Amino acid sequence: MLTTHFIDAYIDDLRRTSANILEINGRGFRAEAIVLVCTFIESLGKDVTQLAKPTHNFCYALINLSGERFWSVIHPGRLEQQLGTLKHPPPRGLFLLQQFYDATAVQQTISAALGVQVLSPAHQKAIDSSTVAACVYGRLRSEQVHNYSSGLGNLSFSAHAFDGAPAPEIEFEFLHRSADAIVNWMDRNRPQVGLFQ
Repeated sequence: MLTTHFIDAYIDDLRRTSANILEINGRGFRAEAIVLVCTFIESLGKDVTQLAKPTHNFCYALINLSGERFWSVIHPGRLEQQLGTLKHPPPRGLFLLQQFYDATAVQQTISAALGVQVLSPAHQKAIDSSTVAACVYGRLRSEQVHNYSSGLGNLSFSAHAFDGAPAPEIEFEFLHRSADAIVNWMDRNRPQVGLFQ
């Protein structure tokens, strides 16, 4: 395990990195700041999990460490697409396309529709890949990293309801707040951070 001195220094460096990303955004380099904050979140996830799985690390950090429930909810359109590719999909139209769903409710609805107690790994993967975090990874983070000229600077889910109101827009500030919350989680939960072991 790393000494307290090194962990303190590492956490301080993470906070400086976050501040630098915020400054880049403040200077008008919004697209660059989006790329940086997304890759920063992915890196924080890797620090915790110690896995070489970029999508997993990004989603894990946002869903489990940011304290923001919206990252874990299920996007119904994406879910319908994912389920439609399966060998044994549930009936279409189980979910309204205008609202987000809690993952547990989605699991229960699909299990009931299929008449099973436990979902197959393929069904669970379809649900996991339909979280808002996974949508942001695929549509915003990957698009900006691999197709920078797209100019995509946010994702709007405003056509969908979340907790009885329009869903939040995923833009730099929302991502940056989540990144800072993840760093704070790492500082408070040092024994659970794989990198610090």
